[in-house]
Amino acid sequence: MKAVLPVYLDYFFYNNMNELIDGNFTVVGKVIKVVNDEEDNINLFRNTGFKLFRQEALDKMFNSFEINMDNEIEIPKISSKINKPSLLVLPIAIYT
Repeated sequence: MKAVLPVYLDYFFYNNMNELIDGNFTVVGKVIKVVNDEEDNINLFRNTGFKLFRQEALDKMFNSFEINMDNEIEIPKISSKINKPSLLVLPIAIYT
């Protein structure tokens, strides 16, 4: 199961979220969405201007990043939607 946690820079010490880039953390939060259906998903662009784009346009844009890419650089597949099983969790506290 995947969990998506929206975080905002204003709530970090010194407005720096580098502390959360890698590691194991405990999260206390409220589950605001549960995705169990094939038709449902969590859109990672839901609070951005990208949510106005159709999925086909986003897929075309992301696929263009892979064309003629240097083989020395490993770029992971970019996904804008998280399918089932997944949770959208509003974090109240994140700590180690």
